Amino acid sequence: MRFANVLMSSPETHKDRLADMVTRSDRNKWAESMELLVRQKCPFPTSYDVAATQGTAFAEFTYTEFAGGIFITTQSIDINSRISKLSAEEGGNTEGIEENWVKIIKDKYELHREPEEDFEYPEAVCFTPANNAFDLMSWEIMCRASHDNNDLRIKPHPLCDGEGVMEMVKRVGWNKIIPRTHSGMDYLLNCSEAWTTSCSELTIIGALIGKRVHNMGNFFHEADGAYYPLTRAIFASENQKETTLNLAACEYSGLIFPWQSEEEIDRRITKFYAKALELREVYAPLYVKYPRKR
Repeated sequence: MRFANVLMSSPETHKDRLADMVTRSDRNKWAESMELLVRQKCPFPTSYDVAATQGTAFAEFTYTEFAGGIFITTQSIDINSRISKLSAEEGGNTEGIEENWVKIIKDKYELHREPEEDFEYPEAVCFTPANNAFDLMSWEIMCRASHDNNDLRIKPHPLCDGEGVMEMVKRVGWNKIIPRTHSGMDYLLNCSEAWTTSCSELTIIGALIGKRVHNMGNFFHEADGAYYPLTRAIFASENQKETTLNLAACEYSGLIFPWQSEEEIDRRITKFYAKALELREVYAPLYVKYPRKR
């Protein structure tokens, strides 16, 4: 609860988080406009963009901007994963989702690439997290993909600092590195396959637009990624695009988007909170384990 007063819509929040490395794009404005509604309808205390650290008997919710919309979750990784698993299986009316979604696809930050003569986009790209999430990424998978594919390139997260980029350079060489200030979305749209992690919305967007996305996550830590419940379902799917559309269509998935009507958004938020509390009751622990003094 100590982050309950930290708001997505507050410039101070992002000033502290982003320092002077990048600027948020206007893509996030709609999500910020929905923040009050998400908070007002929440049955428990809620916070903006806080990692899930509680058990199945969670006592808080959280939410974050996501691919042009908002992703609402509980503070339990287990419950979040169950909701996404059920959402991917149940789905809903997927008509118009892809068409509407691709219209709002844009980088989370203001990024660009200066025009170059004879520039060719790489067919394969690894998208890394920022330094603070390096432990969620498998360096071995990244290096193996780079070693096995001479044309593959590594795109550092915009918040990767010089030290983080050097960690990549030491492993794969400068010739493999895309400048961190380039648009990741630009490279995703123009590649055929991508290696991504549970902390990147590019995993979900890549699957939506028909790219083959490979799991570059560290098996032991990837569940801490903000989008793990979604990426877990997508990475395991034979039809990643269909799974992504099902996740977006399901009314209790915790995903809301600008193309939805006010009535639908209200209904989807209500259904998400109801499903979360339902699963909280079903999967609440039946005992408490506490160290005994012997």
